[in-house]
Amino acid sequence: MARLIFIIFIFLFNCSLFSQEGNYSVPEYEKMRLQIFDNTSLYFYPKLFERYIEGDTSLSVLDFRFLYYGYTFQTSYIPYQTSRYQDKMIAFIKKGTLTSKELNEFIKISELNLKDLPFDIRTLNILAYSYKQKGDMNSFRAAEFKKSGIIKAIQSTGNGTTEKAAFHIIDPVHEYDLLKEYGLEYAGSNDMTTDLCEYIFVQPNDRNIRGFYFNLSRILNAKTERNR
Repeated sequence: MARLIFIIFIFLFNCSLFSQEGNYSVPEYEKMRLQIFDNTSLYFYPKLFERYIEGDTSLSVLDFRFLYYGYTFQTSYIPYQTSRYQDKMIAFIKKGTLTSKELNEFIKISELNLKDLPFDIRTLNILAYSYKQKGDMNSFRAAEFKKSGIIKAIQSTGNGTTEKAAFHIIDPVHEYDLLKEYGLEYAGSNDMTTDLCEYIFVQPNDRNIRGFYFNLSRILNAKTERNR
């Protein structure tokens, strides 16, 4: 039996805000592109992605940067892609309590969703929780490691306090995922502060954080590239 009504809200893996003094670096997308398509590179994408799928826990934050942002150069990446399995997943979540059979079915659907969206933070979080409920601790740790690696990769690009230091993301949904990671609640947004950045306001909090900037440039550029 598993209480799944809380899944969407259990981003309870502790982490701290990145230093506001510059402990980050903006992705150099063109240099990254050259490396992920170079079969002599440590970051040659097919091999790196295979390690990610297999749950290789030796992957570093730098590896995750190439994985996460490098995915936008793959034909399988679709900007603003929505999940084919979202409705089915929500139906299970709404049940609140699942039998063992239902939990197994829910895990299978979530795994299928992850094949479509390999860097979907919410699905990784759901799977980690579900695996733990099932007692599959190896799969739990693998999903948690992947989710944590993606979050750290995003955090390594900025601290969100200014447009220059915006968090770089490849999916708009990750804006809300990062807020949850910090224990903050969405309160609204300025659609686009510039052509490339969006500012997300958060609910009042004891850290006096007003909101974060998110850089959407890679999403927008990838969309343009696909339309050529």
